[in-house]
Amino acid sequence: MSELEQFLVSTVVARVLFSLRKALRSAESAETLEDEIRQALGNDTTNGQVGMRSLADVLIGRLGTGELPYIDDGILVSSTDLPYVNVVIEEAPSILNPDRMRFGSVFRDISRQGRKFGIGLTVVSQQVSEIDQGVLTQLNTEFTMALGNELERREAVKNASADLYGFERELQVMGKGQVMLTASYRDVPLPMQVPNYDEIGGVR
Repeated sequence: MSELEQFLVSTVVARVLFSLRKALRSAESAETLEDEIRQALGNDTTNGQVGMRSLADVLIGRLGTGELPYIDDGILVSSTDLPYVNVVIEEAPSILNPDRMRFGSVFRDISRQGRKFGIGLTVVSQQVSEIDQGVLTQLNTEFTMALGNELERREAVKNASADLYGFERELQVMGKGQVMLTASYRDVPLPMQVPNYDEIGGVR
């Protein structure tokens, strides 16, 4: 897929998932959930909005069969009891760059509010400088590997959840499998060595 196609597909999938979880949280009862889902998908028949009507019809049908597990024995399921979903954005600059996100983005919404809906965001990139700052500032855990580019090292240090200043040299010379973990729940960075995948369990 082209970068634009990746952006569109990723955005549609993430937006529908985020909208469904918000609808569940907004519904007051099992009886009002159908209306919340339709409104979340822009299918408001009262106001003549078609939106994603076909998708809304399918999802509401799945509510009745239990395939969409938002109702249990006539009672709304809490979003905290649903499986946690992690949205992974590989080659993140093609999707999370500021130009594409300047009019708003579901990924920015997920980075800010996703926790309360059971949705996480994982960003994978070698170009920290090309990622929207609104997303970067909301990331709580970073795994930083070797970065050869000086600008990217500076950006990685600046955006780390724990103080990485003074580790710029290490980020340049780290070897294969070496990682620097920074997280909002840790006061200091944690150097790590990831085992060689081919050698795990004696496989060579």
